[in-house]
Amino acid sequence: MLSGVRLKNKLSEDRELEAEEGYLRSLFSAGKYDKVVAYSLTMADNPPAHFNSWLLVARSYEQRNESEKAVAIYKYLQDGGDEPHLRFARLRLALLYDKLGEAEQLIRSAEAFADNYPEDAQTPVLLSKAGDAAIETEDFARAVELYSRALKTAEADVAVYARYRRAVAYYLDGQMKKMAGDLAEVLPSPHSKPFRDRVLLMLGDFEQENDDLPKAIIYYKRLVTEHPDSERVPTARLRLGSCYYQRGMKDDAVEQYFELVRTGRLDVLPDDVLLWMVQYLRERERFMEAATVCRSALDEGREQRSTEVELSYNLGLAMESAGKYEEASRVFRSLVASYPDAARRYHAKLANARCLIALGSQAEAEKILRALLDETSARMRSRVTLQLADLEYSQGRFEEAFRDYSFVAILENFEELAAPALLGAARSSFKLERFMDASRFANELIERFPDSPLREEARRYLRQKEDEGKPEDGDNG
Repeated sequence: MLSGVRLKNKLSEDRELEAEEGYLRSLFSAGKYDKVVAYSLTMADNPPAHFNSWLLVARSYEQRNESEKAVAIYKYLQDGGDEPHLRFARLRLALLYDKLGEAEQLIRSAEAFADNYPEDAQTPVLLSKAGDAAIETEDFARAVELYSRALKTAEADVAVYARYRRAVAYYLDGQMKKMAGDLAEVLPSPHSKPFRDRVLLMLGDFEQENDDLPKAIIYYKRLVTEHPDSERVPTARLRLGSCYYQRGMKDDAVEQYFELVRTGRLDVLPDDVLLWMVQYLRERERFMEAATVCRSALDEGREQRSTEVELSYNLGLAMESAGKYEEASRVFRSLVASYPDAARRYHAKLANARCLIALGSQAEAEKILRALLDETSARMRSRVTLQLADLEYSQGRFEEAFRDYSFVAILENFEELAAPALLGAARSSFKLERFMDASRFANELIERFPDSPLREEARRYLRQKEDEGKPEDGDNG
């Protein structure tokens, strides 16, 4: 039992400590952190005796972003003091390590806190933060262990987060089935809302990887429709388009890709997907949409020069197919000027000649074509020759046309070139009243290419004698 004098001194000390703590707490509450720190310089160097006061000093250092000094105080306070103040110091130290990004220190502090306070409400919170730190250090097995430990006592919101993050750790560790199991439990919970878009994307990816495309589509569509402002929507649209494409639903695939164009997220589209979409739109005669895609991609720019060349060329083709020949001609000329060494320049020059013919500038077109004959070889030269033959035929220069058509017909086996060349030779022969030649070329077309859409017109020239007159339905040349 304390003597009267000692008791009086003890009471006096307690009153002084209470007054000191009260003063510091009032300063701290008023946001006067500098004054709290300044006062600490006058405090006795006996932290356990001034435990609450030193806690306020440490927190003031935190507010002043002097984290190292705060850490030093919290670590010192852990060597003494009573509960619940000791718990508070341990908690603040762990949270400070989290703020500082000191992963290993956070993990150790969280594990120590959990050992000392296994039923504390903050234990699963700290363990979840420690799990996040373990993921950052790529220690995925340790992360799984920490999240699993957090799940033992966590309340609903923390439990959902810990399970979601454990799924992420499983994913990073290559344990996909366990990942999917955790995510399936997380998804229905209302507490998953802050990260539900990520859950949906991960589940979609899992199902796509396992070739369950209908399920993958469901998850991706939910992400797109339920979380339209999520930063993961562009990725979901890209993968949704891929699923549709794999299922043969190409119109749906294009719609997802086109939405990326509308929203200015062309950066998400790989070059091969972008070029496929443009080609598909052109095949479906959606020429202006194809042009929109090309222009948007060219405006943003692509890393690969070859992709920009293809986009420019397809833009010109789309405008040509839409009947906008002047604009198409400008695009083709620009391609040639901008990419003078690109292999596509020959195709662009040929396409420009077609546009000039459509615009009535036959002389200029022929000049381009004849120059191309000197620049090209093999199949490209055949394409140019065939176009030149068409121009000559349209001008009534049937002898020249026959010569060029025959050249391509003899040289080429490729149906796209040989079939129209054979038909052109037949038509030119008929115009020159060489009916036997007309019949011979027409018959060759039918025999060599029995499935050609040109075979019906070729049959009109199957006349063996001059006196049998004109083709049944007249000459379509």
